[in-house]
Amino acid sequence: LKMEDSDWLLLLQKTDNRLDGAMTRIQQEYLLSDKEVRLCCLILSGIPTSHLSYLFERSSSYPYRIIRPLFRKLGIECDSSTYKEALQFFIANLQKSR
Repeated sequence: LKMEDSDWLLLLQKTDNRLDGAMTRIQQEYLLSDKEVRLCCLILSGIPTSHLSYLFERSSSYPYRIIRPLFRKLGIECDSSTYKEALQFFIANLQKSR
């Protein structure tokens, strides 16, 4: 499965709509790259971490190599079994502080 730019944009729009614009705010506030935003959207969509390498067309270890630095950048600490929950908690706290 190859994601085109239009697919990624749609995923971001849907995720952003569902989260009242949180992804756009996070991208701007934390200076996230497109790749990092895409990763957040996929995690929040419930895509298993093991499938992310297919969507990014990379090796099976790729998602783990980019998730850890991303979460450090956002100040999120968690283990691999809770990526989605940790990101949801981070966004909920971000929205409360606004």
